[in-house]
Amino acid sequence: DIDTILLPVYKIAQVRPQDAVTGVADSAGTGHLLYLKGVVQSPSFLKSGLEFSLEDNTGAIMVVSSLVNNFIPQVGDSIIVRGTINQFQGLTEITADSIRLLNKAIYSIPLPVTITSLNESDESKLVKFKNASIVDSTKWLPSGTDFTVKYTDGIDTLDVRIFNNTDLFKMTSAPKGKFNITGICGQLKAAQPYLGGYQVY
Repeated sequence: DIDTILLPVYKIAQVRPQDAVTGVADSAGTGHLLYLKGVVQSPSFLKSGLEFSLEDNTGAIMVVSSLVNNFIPQVGDSIIVRGTINQFQGLTEITADSIRLLNKAIYSIPLPVTITSLNESDESKLVKFKNASIVDSTKWLPSGTDFTVKYTDGIDTLDVRIFNNTDLFKMTSAPKGKFNITGICGQLKAAQPYLGGYQVY
C-alpha cells in the first residue's frame, strides 16, 4: 500500500545512470520496487493508461502505468510514485503500480530548456525548439495512437511525435509557418545502443 511507505524514496538522478556504450539504464529490469517523488510536468500522452513526465530537483523521468486508473495527472501536481525502473526502446521509465497525490497542481515547473538537438541529458525534460517549420507537410498523416513528423529551424532538424489525445492530432493538415515547439523529450530506438532516436512529444 503506497500509504505505508516502507521502501526507499529515491531522487530521479539516482535511478537514471546508464552504460555509456550501450545506453542501458543501470536500474532497468531489476524488478526492485522503489518510490520517486516529484512534480508532474506534462499531461498523459495516452488515452488509455498513463505516460507522463515527472521531475524533481535532480532530473526527470517518464511515469507509465496500465494499472493505475484513479489518477489523472495535471501539470504542477506533487506526487509520490511506487514502481520499478524499466526501459522501453531506450526511454527510461518508472512503471507505476501506485500513485499518491500529495498536493494538487500548485507547483510551478522549470522553464523549458532551449535546444537545437536532443541527447540523453534532455530525456523526459521540458524542452523548446525555436523558429521551427515542418520539413515535409505531406508527412502530416494522423493515424493510430500517434504520428511523427520532422521540423527544422533551418539548420537543425528534430522529430516531433504527436499523440491522438492532442488538438494537433485532429488537424488534417500541418499548421503553416514557423513556431516555437515546446514538449517533453522522449526516445524511440528499437535496438542498442540506446543513444539516439530522441523526439519531442
